[in-house]
Amino acid sequence: MYLKWFYIFGILLLAFNAQSQSTTPENEVYSIQDSLLQGSFMEVYLPDLIGWKFSPYDHPEYSSPDYDDSSWYTTTTPLREESAIPDSLWNGFGWFRLKVKMDSDELINSIIQNFGGTGAIEFYINDSLVFKKGNPSVNPEFQELKGFNNQLGDLYTFEKGENYQFAVKYSYHDYNFWNSFSFNRVRHDFGLSLISVKEINEFATFIKSHSGVNAAALVVLLMVMLLHFFLYRKSKIKDGNFWIFLITASIFIYSLAMNVDNFWSTSSFFWRAFLLGLTSLFSAVSIGLIPIVSHKVLEVKAGFFWKYFLHFILLSYLLDMVYRSTKYFEEQINLLLSLALVLAAIVGGITASIKAKKKKKKDIWLVAGSLITFPFLMLLGIVFIFFNIQHLLLLSLLYFFLFTIIPIGMSLYQGKKFLRMHSQLDAMVEERTSELEQAMKNLRQSHEDLKAAQTQLVQQEKLASLGQLTAGIAHEIKNPLNFVTNFSDVCLELVEEAKTELRVATKAQVPTGERNGIDTLLDNLQEILQTIETNLQKIYEHGNRADGIVKSMLLHSRGGSGKMELTDLNSVVKEYVNLAYHGMRASKNPIDVVLEFDLDIDIKEIPLVAEDFSRVILNLCNNAFDAMREKTGEPSYKPVLRVRTGKQNSTVLLSIGDNGRGIDPKIADHILQPFFTTKKGTDGTGLGLSLSNEIVQAHGGEIKVESTPGKGAKFIVVLPTSL
Repeated sequence: MYLKWFYIFGILLLAFNAQSQSTTPENEVYSIQDSLLQGSFMEVYLPDLIGWKFSPYDHPEYSSPDYDDSSWYTTTTPLREESAIPDSLWNGFGWFRLKVKMDSDELINSIIQNFGGTGAIEFYINDSLVFKKGNPSVNPEFQELKGFNNQLGDLYTFEKGENYQFAVKYSYHDYNFWNSFSFNRVRHDFGLSLISVKEINEFATFIKSHSGVNAAALVVLLMVMLLHFFLYRKSKIKDGNFWIFLITASIFIYSLAMNVDNFWSTSSFFWRAFLLGLTSLFSAVSIGLIPIVSHKVLEVKAGFFWKYFLHFILLSYLLDMVYRSTKYFEEQINLLLSLALVLAAIVGGITASIKAKKKKKKDIWLVAGSLITFPFLMLLGIVFIFFNIQHLLLLSLLYFFLFTIIPIGMSLYQGKKFLRMHSQLDAMVEERTSELEQAMKNLRQSHEDLKAAQTQLVQQEKLASLGQLTAGIAHEIKNPLNFVTNFSDVCLELVEEAKTELRVATKAQVPTGERNGIDTLLDNLQEILQTIETNLQKIYEHGNRADGIVKSMLLHSRGGSGKMELTDLNSVVKEYVNLAYHGMRASKNPIDVVLEFDLDIDIKEIPLVAEDFSRVILNLCNNAFDAMREKTGEPSYKPVLRVRTGKQNSTVLLSIGDNGRGIDPKIADHILQPFFTTKKGTDGTGLGLSLSNEIVQAHGGEIKVESTPGKGAKFIVVLPTSL
């Protein structure tokens, strides 16, 4: 509505100019001269001619050149003015007659054109029907309105210097209702003009250019609208993007509806009225959004008036419809009010720019410049019309920027703000990246330190295991060494006795008759030597045993070769369970434990790294001893360690179970994790079961845990029978 008013204002100026050059023709014949041609396409707008005869009645002879219309009402002002026909004569129907003389060279060959928004028309020249739109009738029921926007008629050839009788049959019932949809046309303005044929090609060129510029403007508006809708949905900068999308969508709908109205050749008068109403509504919305959108985009607080300016605009739009339908205001007053609201909207946008300037915001010139440029473009359009400037390129650019300058300015401002934020984010990302690199460096160092600590803890665990093993070995070595010591003493005594006997036997001079006594002595010596031999065998046996124990201890402490070899599982299990038991017995907190072995004799040799697997047995037994030690205070409690082996398909099972307190279900999933321990202080490193699990997995097996809280736990080692 408001954008159109600037062009209407220009047309009114042209009409005023044409009126000031017109004079009442002599002898009631109006001379059509080249000086009356106006507009971009050199046309004569017939309702602007003065001296039309009017009758509110209907008769077929009214189109005849011979009919006497001297008693009809004669207009003294152009028909586009409301006062041209008195209210007492206009009832929605009438005939208009005007006798003219064709004195124009340009209009010898003319095309008749009708502008949109008029009622039903029949146009006669010398009683010949040359143009018809709809069906004009004095009876509203028989009137038929057509909704064509700009309709071209047939070619008519005039003779220069000849007189012609123009007669127009025109009806526009329900004018007040239809005109409220912003047709912006006086009730008796039938909207016919004569256009020179040679201007039609220029008119067609203008229409094509207008279509191209309009399509370009719509594409730009659509791109801006979709861009900011996408940014509104995806970006964190939501507020400004939403408001730019809103005002761009409003201008887009306005421009689309206006151009559909201009180029859609519909004959439905209702749809013509609807499109014009939609155009006016979104024109009002577009103007009304300028202040609040400017404040939102520039991120400044809007005052009460600017915050609700859109409401004032919409109210004025509704009042405009009511006033137009009731003729409460003259069109000139309505025009001035519309211009005032447009300028007020621009002032609201400039006010937001000033507030943003005080807050030292950047790039506000993009918004302020587009707002200031907008009214200058509208003023330039009026100047083009007033001075009849027919520069197609300038008109096209003017139209294009008139619809796109404000959305483009605000979109560029938002884009610059986004780029600034992007630069700030880049700097922040670079800073965070540097911090993360330093943190990663620290993390790697911490990881290396942790690996060193873990290696140290593993070594400590080995040493702890070696300490327990040493205690068991010391206990085991003690007995064979006692045998060695005792039997060595006995042998020494026997050797001494044998020496004594030999000396006696040697010195004795025994007669031949006493030989029997010597034989007895020799028998005793033989017995002593036999005993010495037996004792030496025992010394050798137990010495070898002690040597084997020491070798096992050395292999355990050094870690062995790490190669799998076929090994007797039952033998290894029995040996290291006993070592663990004696180690526990030699510790500071020994307990009495009953060892129950149930070893499957069918299990032969399986691939094992014996020195590694021995640690598994020691760790499981030691954990079982610790678990049972906690329960020894209970009455009638007898610790029992049950060790079993058996076959299951292609695997062998080693089960080591105790009757201690069992494992809490809450921690059952964590006991095989490194550094997890329930022991207090320095009693445990949390690596025993973890290392045992790793050793078993290295053998291609797994450790399963079964526990009943309060009754004990069982660790089942599953091992493959082959490599």
